[in-house]
Amino acid sequence: MNKYKLVYIILISTIFGLASGAVGALMARVYLLENEFNIPLFGEINVSNQGGYGSSLIIQGAKKVVVEQNTKVSDTVAAVKSGLVGIFPRIATSANGVVKGTSTPFDISAYYQLNNEIGQGFIITSDGWIMSAYTPLEYKDLPKDKEGRAAAIKKIVSGYVIIDSGAKVHLVKNIVVGRLTGVGFYQIEARDLPVKKFNLDPDTASQLILAVSWDGYSWLSTLIGQLELDETLLKSSDQYLSVLIPEQAVPKQFIGSFVFNLSSELLAFIDADGRLMPVSNYLSCINCLLNEEEIKRPVLGVNYVDLSQLAEEGNKNRLFGALITADAKGIAVLDGSPAARAGLRVGDTIISVDNIELKNGNTLDKQINRLAPGDEIEIIYLRNNQRRSVNVVLAGE
Repeated sequence: MNKYKLVYIILISTIFGLASGAVGALMARVYLLENEFNIPLFGEINVSNQGGYGSSLIIQGAKKVVVEQNTKVSDTVAAVKSGLVGIFPRIATSANGVVKGTSTPFDISAYYQLNNEIGQGFIITSDGWIMSAYTPLEYKDLPKDKEGRAAAIKKIVSGYVIIDSGAKVHLVKNIVVGRLTGVGFYQIEARDLPVKKFNLDPDTASQLILAVSWDGYSWLSTLIGQLELDETLLKSSDQYLSVLIPEQAVPKQFIGSFVFNLSSELLAFIDADGRLMPVSNYLSCINCLLNEEEIKRPVLGVNYVDLSQLAEEGNKNRLFGALITADAKGIAVLDGSPAARAGLRVGDTIISVDNIELKNGNTLDKQINRLAPGDEIEIIYLRNNQRRSVNVVLAGE
């Protein structure tokens, strides 16, 4: 019996010894692969071109990635790159590429180096309008008088060029900068430029998003939410801005890049603070820009409290609507505003705009932001618990 026990002990020891060796070999291979060949099995995978001007991909949470998803990412990058442009300071060159005033047959300073852009943009119209997070610093000190301002803008415009994905250089004919948003819109002489679709209502429930830069890099993440930048209880009807929340912080190299869903639709751009600013923030600016070549935002002219952010003891129903309320300066309805002309006043509760009820995230400022100056809207409101209706024509500023 003791002899058999000894045999069992030897067999068990042998099995554990072999298993330990296999595990040790596996861990050694993992260590060597990750350190010698830069192939991590966990965390972030950086699949980058080690040269050239191709696309690179950073994937965080690699264990979640499947083959079909990688293919979709590659297709999206290829689809959107034609809509991206680079913004460059203009250099003085002659027609043959030689710097003016020299006889040098080749001078690198006469050429635009494609990886030295100062900003990047996205084509929003086929006839030459481009949106960008980059705005010339000179716009901060424009003269206030009309003639001086026009002359200064003309000089600023002459100092920039736009280069498209085919490396064609376009002269800039106009630059318009939004006063509230700070976003730059550049106009070039062009026709039949590729235009991508906007997505104004991104799915914030774990939707995959992809940032793509002019330099050919891309970053995959997941969208987990959307918040208004103004989180105070008292709001203005005319100052809506929101931000999309990704699962991970944006890498610094993607500042100024544009963000898409995997259907190649534009969702947002990444501002200087690394925030994802949805394109819906700028819809009214874009509409006005295309019609009048200037940026105006729609104005209703009230301050209000979003009642959906409050709860009342004993009330079985959730509150909703925009209660017109005075701000710290005592202003509830701006003098001369469309709201004032329509007879709206402090204490009124706006419950719908064009039959869209102000609840479930449909705040008053968000609904006004989606309209344009000159639009006529129907406002339903409560006064002394009585339901009323009024038509209002929005102003612009």
